[in-house]
Amino acid sequence: MVNFNVSSKYFLDSLDYLDFFFESAIFFLLLALIFIIYYGMRRNRLFYEGAGPWFFVAVILLVIPVFFDVFQDFLRSFTPNGMEIGTDDLLKDVDLIFFLVGALLGVYGCYRQFLHSKSLDAQLRYHLEEGERSIKDLAELLPQTVFELDTKGNIIYANPKGLETFGYTLEELKRGLNVSKLFIPEDLARIGKNIRKILKGELFEDHEYTAIHKDGKSFPVLIYSNSIIKDNERVGLRGVILDISDIKEIENALRESEQRYRELVKKAPTGIYEIELDFPTGETKVLFANDLLLELFEVTAEEAGNLNLYEMLTEESKETWLERSAKLFSNEEIEETVEYQIVTKSGRKLWALVRANWDIEQGVSAKSTVSVLDITELKMTEKELRESEKRFKTIFDNVTDGIILVNPKDGEIFLANHSFCEMFGYSQEEVMHLSLSHLRQDQIYRNFEEEMAEINQQNLSFASEIPLRKKDGTIFHADINVSPVTLEDNKYHIGIFRNVEERKKAEQIRTELQKRRDNFIRMVNHELRTPLTVLFGYNEFLQKKLEMMTETQKTDIFSIINKNLNRLERLISDSQAITQLERGLFQINLRTIDFKEHMLKILAPYEDLLEEQFEFEFINFEEDAVISYDIDSDRIQQVIDNIIDNAIKNSSKDSRKIRVEIRNTLTAIEVDVIDNGAGIDSGDLERVFDQFVTIETEYSTQGTGIGLYLSREIMSSHGGSIIAHSDGKGHGTRFTLTFPK
Repeated sequence: MVNFNVSSKYFLDSLDYLDFFFESAIFFLLLALIFIIYYGMRRNRLFYEGAGPWFFVAVILLVIPVFFDVFQDFLRSFTPNGMEIGTDDLLKDVDLIFFLVGALLGVYGCYRQFLHSKSLDAQLRYHLEEGERSIKDLAELLPQTVFELDTKGNIIYANPKGLETFGYTLEELKRGLNVSKLFIPEDLARIGKNIRKILKGELFEDHEYTAIHKDGKSFPVLIYSNSIIKDNERVGLRGVILDISDIKEIENALRESEQRYRELVKKAPTGIYEIELDFPTGETKVLFANDLLLELFEVTAEEAGNLNLYEMLTEESKETWLERSAKLFSNEEIEETVEYQIVTKSGRKLWALVRANWDIEQGVSAKSTVSVLDITELKMTEKELRESEKRFKTIFDNVTDGIILVNPKDGEIFLANHSFCEMFGYSQEEVMHLSLSHLRQDQIYRNFEEEMAEINQQNLSFASEIPLRKKDGTIFHADINVSPVTLEDNKYHIGIFRNVEERKKAEQIRTELQKRRDNFIRMVNHELRTPLTVLFGYNEFLQKKLEMMTETQKTDIFSIINKNLNRLERLISDSQAITQLERGLFQINLRTIDFKEHMLKILAPYEDLLEEQFEFEFINFEEDAVISYDIDSDRIQQVIDNIIDNAIKNSSKDSRKIRVEIRNTLTAIEVDVIDNGAGIDSGDLERVFDQFVTIETEYSTQGTGIGLYLSREIMSSHGGSIIAHSDGKGHGTRFTLTFPK
């Protein structure tokens, strides 16, 4: 085992530091060269196919002996001083072999690269020549003029299309043809100047000239050319000549068309303007405006340039403008057509239908040609139509008669008003799915068909009191008037339905009322005749027997006479009041009275007249209190007299009992008149207050039927009420008068 310290000493004595580091540096440089050659072969196909692989192998062979030298120096550092390594001679021989082989391969690589380069030059020349031939062949086929000039302006080449365009032959070209013969004299100076610029390598944009055909006819052309360079020297120029006669004709036609278009736009019946909208500022600029637009906006052509369209809009239209502008700035789609209301210079408001198709340069501006159609009259007409339609709909929906529009072919209902729906109990939606067959009764089917036949003959049709069926199945009667109508070239039948149930009821009421009037007249005759007969009888009796009668007999007779006179007076008073009610002349004269005192005054005669059969009581009235109330005292006495008279007539003379209770409550004064008479059925409790209605009882079949009716009207005019209560026949009756406080 070699001692490390001893080995280190030998190493320090024998190692040549400079040689070691020099060889190490060469080694790493050769490694870097291997990498560079490898990378070059991957990137350069020419190098890869030529010297690249040979250089790569040669450098590897050169690296190996350098590596062996470095490795040998490293091993020698571990060898005792003076000791030789057995591999030194062998390594020297190997180094020499690798070095020689690497050098030979490097030389061979250079030779390979030289041969490869020569081959590439030959190929490049071949391809260039082929390219020139291909370009010339292509030039021969091109439909444009292709030419070459020398530095003096002589034409050295022109393709067949060029010779044809200018009218020359190939022989004339070979004899010599200068460019000056191909253009008008006015353009020659400019052409010479531009040729000199091309030969100097300068650029220019003046390419349009006027060429001359051999026969003297001129035509416009565009020339695009560049210099010909040989051996780094500009020896001429080549280029292409384009005959733009067709383009010029199109341009002229376009200019004429544009001029005609501008004239048409200027005189168009629609306002037209061009507008530019600046995105950063939001400002608008009018670029062009036709005559009609100037007239609509009431501005001059000079004022139109500074026109601020946004400021001319109403507030509502400004909101629409801002909303559309925001969408336009965000590159969102917007409708091309929109309505704006505009305020002109004079303050006149007009409605305009504006159509614009925007050309947007995102983030910069937007341009558009805008058409403006004045639709003010149309809007006014629409407004009038809407108002007319609204009025019609209001009338149509609120008329009391039911109205429908019917398809005459199948009887389907096309339209129905609110009254019709209510009349039949259907909703608007349900009616739209109905036909007339749902509404009619089977027994009128034949009549209905006959009515339709008459309608189709353009005759009006009317049917009276036709039975019809509601949604719930109930039957009612209606008058029907049907006539043909034409709407938008479509024929319909319009039907008007009038519910006659109320009319029938009114007729029944009138019949009943007439019957009651007849009964009233009969009753009045009876009521008048009875007391008059009594009065006449007692008057005759008194004339004959007065001197023979006792005071008691006289008192009884005069009492009977007064009773019948009061009866006559009440009947006449009631009749007058009824007449006043019917004529609207009925009045009450209110005055403030002591209610308690007044009721004592009204009821006092009945205490004397009925004696034990009559009694009354004040309830919740303080003994000395005064209850002030505004009433018509005569009318209220009339009410009390009618109710008590009704109780007397409907009570048995043997067991008659009438009681009056007067109550003072927090909210009202109530007067109850209670009898133990015949009573009233529950179904007749409301009828007793109807005009000319009399209820027959076991005690009375007489009466005019106006007393209780008049009593209810009097109480109503005082803001009060009268109600009848009874537990039925034989249980008496209670009438309650309410005077609200």
